This record gives sequence, structure tokens and C-alpha cells, in this order.
Amino acid sequence: MCLGMISFLVIWSFVFKEREKQPQRSFLSQSPRISFYSEFGISSERYSSLQQALYWAGPDRSITNVSMSTSPAHSTFIIHNMKDSYQIGELLYVTIHARDFNSNPKPYGGVFFQAKLFSSKTPKEASVFGVVDLLNGSYSVRFLLPWVGQAQVLCV
Repeated sequence: MCLGMISFLVIWSFVFKEREKQPQRSFLSQSPRISFYSEFGISSERYSSLQQALYWAGPDRSITNVSMSTSPAHSTFIIHNMKDSYQIGELLYVTIHARDFNSNPKPYGGVFFQAKLFSSKTPKEASVFGVVDLLNGSYSVRFLLPWVGQAQVLCV
């Protein structure tokens, strides 16, 4: 243990001395934005467009009661273009509509949903392609249909 402690101290002192040799950059002398952009090779215009793409609207009112939060039991989903049968490899499109515990529709996004396509005969066969937040209380889901037989959709 003593040898390990000595090795740590030697390495730490070497690293500390190497840091002292490097010139210190003054963050006050240059704009942090410009420094950030240039370090990653991103222009300020590109950074602004990325921030706009990542914008996530919050609730339009304060959540003051648990009944205003999203209720999985009251939320609904719709399977689009429902057919009697599908072919392997087709996509199944589903839209989830989030509702609160009072069954009121949610006018904003941000809820985490899991969507599962499964067969009761073979529980290992499942496919989730993706849940996309539409930022208006609705969510789009696409399922790839990879097997022959019946399947069920579950959104929670």
C-alpha cells in the first residue's frame, strides 16, 4: 500500500508540474461563446440552429397537483390505417395522446412513453422502432412487423 501511495504522489506531482508549464488561457479576455464554438468547430449560426432544433416547450401552466400530471391509464393511442392483415416488414404507425388524471388532454410534450409490439404466443418477439415526441401532447410510434402471427400493441 505504501508503494502505491508513493507512486500516486509521484504521478500527481508530475501532472501538476506539467499543468504549470502550459500557458493559462484567460476566459475573461475572450468571449466564452466564441471559445466554445471554435474548440468544437461549430459556427455561432450552426450552434443557434442546433439550440432551436433542441428546444423543448415546457408546460403552459404550473403543475400544482398530481392530478395534472400524465396518467397512463387515461392516455390513449390510435393505430393508423388499421388493416385485417399485414405483411412481414411493413410498418405499423401508432399515435399516443397523453392525458392527465382528470382525462384532460396534455397540450405539451415531455412525457416518457414506452411502446411495445408483442405476441402472446412468443413473448421474446418484440420490436420497438421509436417514440417521437410531437411536443403537443401527442407522440408518434413506428413498429416494424418482423414475424408471422398475431401481435399486440402496448403503450405505457
